[in-house]
Amino acid sequence: MLIIEILIYVVFALIMVKLGSEANNPLRDDNKDNIYLICYIVFYTIICAIRFNVGVDCLSYITIFKYGIITASRAEEEMIWTWLVKTISGLGIHPSIGLGICAFIQILFITLAVKKQKFLLAVIPVVLFGGRYFLDMNAAVRQMMGACIFLWSVKFIVDREPLKYFCWIFVASLFHHSALILLPFYFVANIFQIADRRKLMMGIFLCCFIAGQTPAFNNLMEYAVTLTSISGYDNYEERVSMYLMQGETKEALSFGPMMLSYFLTAAFIIWFGPQLKQKYEDSIPLFNVWYNLAFFYGCAYFLVANISHIFIRPVMYFSLFQMLLASLLLYDFWEQRYESLRMKHFAILFCVIIWVNISWDITKNYTNPRNPSTYKVFFMR
Repeated sequence: MLIIEILIYVVFALIMVKLGSEANNPLRDDNKDNIYLICYIVFYTIICAIRFNVGVDCLSYITIFKYGIITASRAEEEMIWTWLVKTISGLGIHPSIGLGICAFIQILFITLAVKKQKFLLAVIPVVLFGGRYFLDMNAAVRQMMGACIFLWSVKFIVDREPLKYFCWIFVASLFHHSALILLPFYFVANIFQIADRRKLMMGIFLCCFIAGQTPAFNNLMEYAVTLTSISGYDNYEERVSMYLMQGETKEALSFGPMMLSYFLTAAFIIWFGPQLKQKYEDSIPLFNVWYNLAFFYGCAYFLVANISHIFIRPVMYFSLFQMLLASLLLYDFWEQRYESLRMKHFAILFCVIIWVNISWDITKNYTNPRNPSTYKVFFMR
């Protein structure tokens, strides 16, 4: 039943919310092993490890781990990925172990990124499973491992430690070569203070949205081949085009419920940016970097989404910053629910907006026997 498919993600989110809440219990001694934090990471790792055809590239990754398939042109550049694939395949280990290792790396670096803001651990699952982020992480697996490393490594931008930042981005590139495009962001990610400039940022965002809907932007398609060749997506366009023709995914999207969810999520973050900045800038040193990159993602996504699906993948490196800001905003709404009925309504509304994404994705693909949006496990297929 359709409702059951959606409730599976709701249950996943609630379990991680509970574990995250316990991990942030102020009565717990942080000097001891935090069993709830460990369970938080382990639970996510397991549900991703045993999945089957969850995320559009899942079956490809299962095949890669099973047969040890590596693109020859990238084998030397993506050494960690090559080693992982060859080890799993060479030892005859079940592909689920490979998927689990990838998921562990993803959730580990997300957890490390909010190590000093543990209160977000109880909110992130609501946004992670309700929004586009979970399926993205289980589709573009290699790239999203790099994105999670990037999410954690921006602390070196704030701390002004360029060598550490560059080293970790290089490590990320050993999973997916395209991570090297993140190197210049050391110099620009933290030079602007834009969270409190609501009207200007909303204007820029709306301009990007309108421009992205303009047919004239389709002329940029001619640059796609060059960009993908440089960034490591040279084989991606053909593969995604195949999915598009089979109706399995639609990364270049028309404006429907899912795009409305993306739009409103970004708009909420921009509109309440001044409120978040005032309350959290001092207590979260990374706030401005998180906000800047979340804003960049919101603008860039709508600018390129209807040019070609090929442009969306590089932009996905910044999606997790939007996930953190959306989590922070949802947390702020919920914390004020007893003081203001208006904020309680905002919390409920924002939660609904986020969950429209996964709910509609499952609904529109429900009759597709190869639906990559519904959760399935390999031993029950």
